[in-house]
Amino acid sequence: MSPFDPDRRQFLQSAAVATAALAQPKLSLGAANDELPYGIVDVIDSDPQTGMSRAVVVGNVPLVHTEQFGTKELPATIAKPKLDDPQKIAEHLASSIAELTAVLHVAGSSLAQVVKFNFVLSHPRGQAVVNDWLKSTYAGRYRPAVSFVVNSIPDSHFDHLVKVDAVATRRDAVAPVNVVSYDAAAVLPPMHKLYISGDAVTEPLMASVAGTLDSLEQTLKHVGLDWSYAVQLKVFLQPIILANDVRREMKTYFGKRPMPVTVFVEWKSAATVPIEIELIAAALPELGNRERVAVEYITPPHKKPSPVYCRAVRVNSERTIYVSGLYGEPSDAAGQVRDLLTTLQKTVEQAGGDLRHLVKATYYVSDDATSKALNEIRPEFYDPARPPAASKAIVMGTGRAEKSITLDMIAVPK
Repeated sequence: MSPFDPDRRQFLQSAAVATAALAQPKLSLGAANDELPYGIVDVIDSDPQTGMSRAVVVGNVPLVHTEQFGTKELPATIAKPKLDDPQKIAEHLASSIAELTAVLHVAGSSLAQVVKFNFVLSHPRGQAVVNDWLKSTYAGRYRPAVSFVVNSIPDSHFDHLVKVDAVATRRDAVAPVNVVSYDAAAVLPPMHKLYISGDAVTEPLMASVAGTLDSLEQTLKHVGLDWSYAVQLKVFLQPIILANDVRREMKTYFGKRPMPVTVFVEWKSAATVPIEIELIAAALPELGNRERVAVEYITPPHKKPSPVYCRAVRVNSERTIYVSGLYGEPSDAAGQVRDLLTTLQKTVEQAGGDLRHLVKATYYVSDDATSKALNEIRPEFYDPARPPAASKAIVMGTGRAEKSITLDMIAVPK
């Protein structure tokens, strides 16, 4: 749709009005304030037009990881909302942000200290509403990194139009490997981190939950860890309406053990692989890393190596780079992939890293052609001995109607 299309212009105007009416009070980051929030070292391409930075560089501080908010069951009396209604999108955004704000406060953080937002929308037009909220909320130099993905909304009594989880800095110190857990949040200790690629098994859905978690546990054990070090699980699920059932199955699996913070994203997958789960955990500094390198790329014995992603990545770095969801400019699949990876390379270099120090990637593609192009083009950019831990999900949409790929990337300085 053309940016000058009257329908699009009318929607954007309505979105701006709706978001302004429901906006949270502005943070203490006025336009003249150049001070960065606690623990944030630098921002790359802070853009007042979108309310986002292309990347955010974080120092050696604890990081709060939250659950996904906007997932509570809605009252049965609520009529099914129109997916692109800016008023409803803004209402659901405000509700999700209010839940997030309360949990961040309990965990020792705040909206002002958010490093990265991950938004799941039920319509691509929701991105305009979120951008207006970001612009009104982050009015100074500092703006967080942000990514978007689109889910379907199969049941209006199950899903909100906007869901969100976040990563934020925290002032209060934690022990080097002590994961501090709260209701709906967990704190990743500074410096030593482990990222495990999306794992899956070929089983019916509910059987695959335990099987996938067992496989992740094997990887944890290979690097000397157990579930007490886990911080966050990201679950790719089909169909998304079964998320609550899967969550109950996961709680049964963990039993009396604390269940890691969990985020759900809808994906399109073969019936034989209905679920995939990736993991973020704290890492023990005394295990491995005898050469004291910033990043270790690990293949556990029960997994095969790949030249485009690593099964697990252990990080020993005092700084972390969170990259916003990027998009390629061309319209064709290969052009988008190549342009996106070129932009990624420039972004991490501006932040002090390079493509040999990528540590965790989630690629969101909306069609098979783009998925294939990503597989073919990644080897042109990545060192086959040092690819990031990664998941690739075919999703309903990338947050922009005309774009077929975006990503969620974490890197470290070289």
